[in-house]
Amino acid sequence: MNAILKMHAIRKAGIALVLAVAVAPAATFAQNSSDATGTPSASSDTPHTSKSVRQANRRLENRVRTALTKGKIDARALTVLAKGGAVTLLGGATDTTQIQRAGDIAKQVPGVTSVDNRLVQHSDQQ
Repeated sequence: MNAILKMHAIRKAGIALVLAVAVAPAATFAQNSSDATGTPSASSDTPHTSKSVRQANRRLENRVRTALTKGKIDARALTVLAKGGAVTLLGGATDTTQIQRAGDIAKQVPGVTSVDNRLVQHSDQQ
């Protein structure tokens, strides 16, 4: 009977040891905010508050508007919306080539991950 109790105790200790070895690397990784290369990630330095996300979206919208203006697209008649790198272009342009160019220019802006070009063609006369 005494031998059976010792065997159960050894088995429990072995299971506890296996679990400790298996969980320790995961706990260490969760505490260490570094990417796969071992370098600290930028997200550990900057908290992602709703205010900082809105500011980043506005900065991206402004960069896209600036790029459109430099590309000779009249951005005054356009609405540029950004959300996490996804940009939506709304409004109108006088011809389809400007609509296509606006989408192409927006795609080239650093930080833009996708462009939803919802520009429509309109005539100059109202």
